[in-house]
Amino acid sequence: IVNNNYDYIVIENRPQFVLPIYNLTKSKIILHIHNDYLCGNGKDDLEIINACNKVVVVSNYMKEKMVKYFKGYEEKIYVLYNGIDVDRFNKKLKEEEIVSIRKGYGIGEHDFVIIFTGRLIKQKGILQLLQSVKKIKNLDHIKVLIVGSSWYSSNSETEYIHKLQEISEDIKDKIIFTGYIDYNYLNNLYDISNIAVLPSMWEEPLGMVILEAMSMKLPVISTKSGGIIEVISEGKTGFLVDRDDNLENNIAHIIEKLYNNEELCSNIGISARNIIKSNFTTKIYYDKFVKLLYDKE
Repeated sequence: IVNNNYDYIVIENRPQFVLPIYNLTKSKIILHIHNDYLCGNGKDDLEIINACNKVVVVSNYMKEKMVKYFKGYEEKIYVLYNGIDVDRFNKKLKEEEIVSIRKGYGIGEHDFVIIFTGRLIKQKGILQLLQSVKKIKNLDHIKVLIVGSSWYSSNSETEYIHKLQEISEDIKDKIIFTGYIDYNYLNNLYDISNIAVLPSMWEEPLGMVILEAMSMKLPVISTKSGGIIEVISEGKTGFLVDRDDNLENNIAHIIEKLYNNEELCSNIGISARNIIKSNFTTKIYYDKFVKLLYDKE
């Protein structure tokens, strides 16, 4: 960095790297952040913003939050939605492959599969999902696939995971904890599923797994949090519930609605994929990033 001049140095999700790098170079700096790391609380936050030529965030929710803390910096903050590989996240498995993978997890050919993907931490709402499933009147053909671990590729069990296992004990024949799954295989698990439930209990900046599930033509049930409301259109490309005392009942009601209406499931899944193909592909992401680079300062 000291010995070279670059058009830009892009710093991914690490605001703390900005000032040390700024002091080493005359190159322009872009900070690309995916989480609420700059909210005016840190002693260097304003200095970090000033050191960047541009700050790129993943949702309007994040921009609005930052603008509230950094008044007068609106033109420096850009929104760039994440993009996913819609060719990878597409229904490709043959019927016999779906049956085979399901069999490996103890899932029947005619079971209705609810998938959750993500880290097994309380902010992701797995506890609320399990409690919702318990409220469903008829569980005969329902299975829940919990895909993920406490920390990315680690399968270490935490107190929270033990709590999830305890809560699901009385319906354990319905719940499958897969542990960590390699990202390259994840699309296969979406493909054997019918719907995705991702009830985020914090202000999710955007949520990549929501984009992936929607790309796989899965109706998604999520919460009205953060940038999620910018992706899911209520009743058209998925369902959104309030994070209130009725959350679990509402999720259970929507699951039952989709379970009992195959046509609704299919129509919402098709609409969901169309939204992803129109707004959240890696090609769109790339084109918008390049345009962002050439926008005047």
